[in-house]
Amino acid sequence: MNNDFKDKAQLVNYLVRKFDNNGVSIIKAVKMIFLADVYALRNYGTTVSCDEYFALKNGPMASMIDNILEQDNNLDVEELKYIKTFLARDGKKTVWDIVKSKQKVDEDYLSELKKEAIDTVFEKYKNYSEEDLIELTHTYKVWQEHQKKLEKGSKREEIDLKVIFENDGDLSVPDDVLKDAKVLV
Repeated sequence: MNNDFKDKAQLVNYLVRKFDNNGVSIIKAVKMIFLADVYALRNYGTTVSCDEYFALKNGPMASMIDNILEQDNNLDVEELKYIKTFLARDGKKTVWDIVKSKQKVDEDYLSELKKEAIDTVFEKYKNYSEEDLIELTHTYKVWQEHQKKLEKGSKREEIDLKVIFENDGDLSVPDDVLKDAKVLV
């Protein structure tokens, strides 16, 4: 298991712990990680998840982040064991299942930038429902450019995150900040 996987798992754990003992639904966590990536990319020219994104019916989704939250059987045994050390999943194996943190975050895998992005998004969206977050992420061009294919039956479409520099949605930044962030990509 590589450190990139542990980085992603600890990023997820950091977000999930913010919801205390209540946990958070998989779909809500996926949407909040997407928004944290939008925030970080527009402000700093990098994402916090360092993941591949796909457009699905419910909006943009980071592939490995989703696998971690769902404790997907496509992960190898070592990765699954690592995830289950930190996260517990309650439910019937749907994206509406609740994920709870079982253990403190391993801070060695979290940068200040990652914490800032998650903290910012958490404060802004913690009270949004899953449906509200789905609707919100559908306003971003990174999803809209794939909407017709998804409506025609495509299961998922690969997303080019550079489209996030369109400065759409509700996480817009001043043009000079966006210009500086683009240079870093």
